[in-house]
Amino acid sequence: MVEFSGTLDIVKPVDLQKGNRRLLYEFSNRGGRGTITGFNYGRGTNMTEPEYAGDGFLMRLGYTVMWSGWQGDLIELGQQRRRLPALCSQGGPTTAGEGPTGVQHN
Repeated sequence: MVEFSGTLDIVKPVDLQKGNRRLLYEFSNRGGRGTITGFNYGRGTNMTEPEYAGDGFLMRLGYTVMWSGWQGDLIELGQQRRRLPALCSQGGPTTAGEGPTGVQHN
């Protein structure tokens, strides 16, 4: 079994019956979230502020939007992150699972 964990954010219609049953998924580059600010002309990075949602274009079309990230060292900035399993070589770990690590071969 391989374990993976990471953060994700989901913005969905309050009334799912009004949704279009489509998910717009952004695999975030370095933990940022550009989908809503790009499509909706939103501003800022705080998802709890109304200006982040912009003109609501994606929401009016009924989309559910989801983000997940890959950069583990950005959690302090409130961005997306991931935690990958450590790779092992001949019984010992060769990489740390969190952060921007590479594979090291012995």
